[in-house]
Amino acid sequence: MNRPNKAPVAVLEPLTFTLQGDDLKHLNDYREAVYLSALENYPEEAKSGNGSVIHQERCRQRVDAAKRALAEILSSKADEQLGAPSRLQSD
Repeated sequence: MNRPNKAPVAVLEPLTFTLQGDDLKHLNDYREAVYLSALENYPEEAKSGNGSVIHQERCRQRVDAAKRALAEILSSKADEQLGAPSRLQSD
């Protein structure tokens, strides 16, 4: 009989860790997407017609994907420091 997974251990103390490699890629993706989503930073082709709607949707998708990746990274890093098994699924 399978037992349900336990809830993650609560983080009650400050954690310190280093972002490197792919972790930095996700952080930079998020920062770039947020930057590009500001109207003054739209490329010229996105400033007229449907271009702005398409550009904004692409930026939103990039921001959402980067947020998810960063949340997974933070959770995994917390699990490592707390000695809990990682909840990330390997591909």
